[in-house]
Order: sequence, then structure tokens, then C-alpha cells
Amino acid sequence: MSYNTIIIPLDQALQDYAVAWQLLVEAEALEPTQMPGWVEAICKAFEVYDSVEVWCALDDQKELMSIIPFLRKQNTMYGIPVKSIELITNIISYHNIPSGTPRDPALFTLFLETIDQWDMCIIPNLVVENPAYPELLHVLHSQKHFVHELATVV
Repeated sequence: MSYNTIIIPLDQALQDYAVAWQLLVEAEALEPTQMPGWVEAICKAFEVYDSVEVWCALDDQKELMSIIPFLRKQNTMYGIPVKSIELITNIISYHNIPSGTPRDPALFTLFLETIDQWDMCIIPNLVVENPAYPELLHVLHSQKHFVHELATVV
């Protein structure tokens, strides 16, 4: 399947896609903190609202298939400047599987391929028992993305 992708500010995503976004999160049984109202409230509370960009994948009928709010950050690792993209749900979700990924893990690699100017994507707290997790790793590895897994014990 082919997708059209766009990157828009958070306020435009809320205006244009709030209903479809809500339905997508519910249909995929994702964390409630990925719902548009939660994302909006948390972004305002953490004072990042105006910095958030939202990646959207639409099918040929312009139906929302994935929506991923993210921040661009400048980090330093061992003195080397590193541009990162971090999903906004890093702030608010314990178990973050990006929308669309449960249905089509290739959507996440499309996200990575269509975002420019980044060196590292940070996504903590993925649940290894989630059926989408091994599929996501398989797709990332098959697309030649370097994946560093840091296991934690709860």
C-alpha cells in the first residue's frame, strides 16, 4: 500500500485530524495517553506545544493510517552533536507503540525515512510482549536501521 505523508504543527493536527486520531488510538487499543486530548494537555503542561511536529500517513482515500507527534532535539554524546527525534509520548506514556505500527510495522520505517535531519530516534518503554514489538524490530532490521535495545527489568 502506498501512503501520502505530511508533517504539520500540533495545532493543525488537532484541528484537522482529532476525530480520526482518537478513533485510530481506540481501534488499535493504544495507551490512552496517545489520544489527541492527552497529547495536547501534556504538551501544554510541559511547555513544548509550539515545538511539536506531527507526522501523518494517509492512504489513497485520505484516511489517517498513522499519526506520530514528535520533537526534534539537539543532544551531545561523548562531545559529538547528535540530532534526535523523540516521540512526544516519551514524556507521557509507559508503553509506547506508535499508531499504525500494530497494523503495519512498515509505517514506522516510513516515518523514519520521511523525517529529515536526524541521527537518532529515541523510543523508550516498548513492551516486548506486545505482538507489534517483534514485527517492528524485524522491519527496522530489514530496512538496515541500527537498533539498540536496552533491556530493563521491572
